[in-house]
Amino acid sequence: MIAAALVMTGCGKSALDSGCDMVTRVLYAENDMTRTLLDGRNVLWEEGDQVCCVAVYDDAAFGISRSSVYAGIKPEEMNGGSARIVVTCGGGYTPAYIVYPSSKKVSLDSETGNITIPVPASYELVEDNFPVTSNISVGVVEGNGVFMNNVMTLVRFEIAQGDTLKRITVSSNAGEALAGELEYDADSCKVISTAGAPELILDPPAGEEIILPGIYYFPLPSITLSEGFKVKIVNAENLVAEKSYDEELVLKRNRILDLGSTADWALKWMSNRIVLSAKVTDGVSLIGTGWPFVEALPAK
Repeated sequence: MIAAALVMTGCGKSALDSGCDMVTRVLYAENDMTRTLLDGRNVLWEEGDQVCCVAVYDDAAFGISRSSVYAGIKPEEMNGGSARIVVTCGGGYTPAYIVYPSSKKVSLDSETGNITIPVPASYELVEDNFPVTSNISVGVVEGNGVFMNNVMTLVRFEIAQGDTLKRITVSSNAGEALAGELEYDADSCKVISTAGAPELILDPPAGEEIILPGIYYFPLPSITLSEGFKVKIVNAENLVAEKSYDEELVLKRNRILDLGSTADWALKWMSNRIVLSAKVTDGVSLIGTGWPFVEALPAK
């Protein structure tokens, strides 16, 4: 690898001042490989990708470690799984981690050393691929290199011919968070915990009203679902069906969980509406066979 390039400018202020004493560091990144069940392709850098850098500063005067996040960094010279990443940060800071996708909400806990990363609550599906910016990856900066490890589990499923779906909701049976934020230990490549919503919504591809037949992927945090998970589906006719896996499920980082085809799910479609029949007797409203509304009528 080419040696890291350092460019420094001084203006007589503190090294923590974001306006001066800046250092530009050139890093060379590689992606971890995630093989799909289709053609064994890798996860590659693409035009438009952005990462953020978590940089640290050891404040000897106070005996603490500080951190700062520099977002919106565009990888350069992308070549398959490799890219050149130019990071500019305060002169007192040292790049420690690179996180994809870029987010100003990424943070580092100085006590545990764990990184908190936001996880969206919904995605627009992409046929034969995973949604844009969904496949979170983190790399530890070592020298002038950084190897990006995939954080999430990719879930594969197929919509069979004849099925047209409007929305898919994935939820954990025991309430484990699937969206919100996750706490990640980059050194051990493990998700420590998740916090937020227990469900994830999957919408049609951008510009589409329905999810057409085909193969799709979506990410889940690599955690243990103690009582499994459930998939709720709404089709183009607004009928609803559910498929549930009710046993403990360990989601593994950088792996594919294959749910198979909707043709094999033995789905039972039901109406998404509940119809209540009511009748009025002697001015008292009853629901069904006799559940009265006892609230008083308004005065006017």
